[in-house]
Amino acid sequence: MLRSPALLAALLGSVTAAACGSDPAPSTFSSQQPGTGDGDGDGDERGDGDGDGDGDGDGDGDGDHSDSHACDGLIVKAQPIPPDILILQDRSSSMSGLSLGGSLGTVRWQPSVTALKSATQQLDQVVDFGLMLFPDSKANGCNVPAKPEVQMAYKTSGKIGQALDANPPGSIVNVSYTPTAGALKAALKVFNARLNDVDSFLAPGYVLLVTDGEPTCGGGPGEEATSTPNAVDQTNAAIDALLKADIKTFVVGYDVTTAAATMNGFAARGGTGKYIPVTNGKEVEDALRAISGATTPCSFSLTGEPQDPSAVTVNIDGKDVAAGDTDGWSLEKNVVKLNGDTCKGVQDGKVHPVDISAPCAALL
Repeated sequence: MLRSPALLAALLGSVTAAACGSDPAPSTFSSQQPGTGDGDGDGDERGDGDGDGDGDGDGDGDGDHSDSHACDGLIVKAQPIPPDILILQDRSSSMSGLSLGGSLGTVRWQPSVTALKSATQQLDQVVDFGLMLFPDSKANGCNVPAKPEVQMAYKTSGKIGQALDANPPGSIVNVSYTPTAGALKAALKVFNARLNDVDSFLAPGYVLLVTDGEPTCGGGPGEEATSTPNAVDQTNAAIDALLKADIKTFVVGYDVTTAAATMNGFAARGGTGKYIPVTNGKEVEDALRAISGATTPCSFSLTGEPQDPSAVTVNIDGKDVAAGDTDGWSLEKNVVKLNGDTCKGVQDGKVHPVDISAPCAALL
C-alpha cells in the first residue's frame, strides 16, 4: 500500500520512444497497438482511449494502426501521473482575523482563498488537487469533515474555488478551534481509500497543510479541545502515520512567527524540511507553486536500452537540450536523467512539455 515516486514516468510532459518488435515494459507507459475493434472508442480527456472499439493510445479510438512489429508502427508514450495533493485549509476563526477577545487582527482567509484559486487553476492539469477544510464547515468546534469538500482528481480548481467561497471561517460565536491532528488523520483515511485506484496507487501522495497557528484539539474520539502541548503531540503522531504510508506533509504557515518552531517540527516530521512562512496571498500562491514543482521528477524511463546514446534526443519547451552531466541530461542504461539547471527548470511549478525519443533501431 506504499506509494513510491520511483514508479513515476513523468509529471509535466511526455516521453516518446520507438521500439522494434517489443512490448512496452513499464506500467506507466501505454502503446498505440493495432486496431482490433470497430474504431469507436471515445478516448477520455487524458487520452486513455477507453472506448469499446479498442481505442488507440492517443485516445482517438480510431483503431486503425498498422502492424505493431513494424519499426514505425509502435510509438510508446509515457502517461503523465500527476501527484495527489490534498490541501488541508485551516478555516478557524483566527483566519478571518477574529480573536477570542473579539478584536480584529490580520485577515488571512480571503488572501488564502485568492491564492489557492489562482494556483490551482494554473496547476490542476499537472497536479490532482483535493481540498479538505478544518474544522468541519458544518459543525465548527473541534470537529473535522468525514470526507473532503473536493476529492483529489484531474482539473478540480473550479470545485475548489466554489468550496472555499461557500465555507468561510467559523463564527466567533461558535468558537472555532484548530483540529489539525484530526484533519491529518482524516487525510490518511482519504489516501488509504484511494489505493484501489491504480493511477492513485502509482502517484505520490502529499498533504499541504495551510494554517495560521498551533493546533488546539486532540486527535481522539470527538476531537476534543486540549492543551497546546498535547495537541502538538497528537499532530506529530498523525504526521508520522502519514509519512509511514509514504505521504509527505508540506506546511505553509500564515503569519505564525510565534509558532515557527512548531511548524518547522511538523514539516521535518513530514519529510519536507522546514515550513514555508507566508504573510500575504501572493506568498501563499508562490509557496503552492514551489511545492508543486518540488514534486516533479527529473528521471524518465525508455522501453529499452539505447545501443547508441547519441541517437537519443531530449526536447523541453520545444527546444533541444544537449547532453551533460552537470547540466543538460545523461543516460544510464534505459533511464534519462535531467541534471543541474535543466532539472531545476522543470521544477518551477509551471508546465514544461518534455519529449525524449530514440529511433526504434537504436533500442536493444
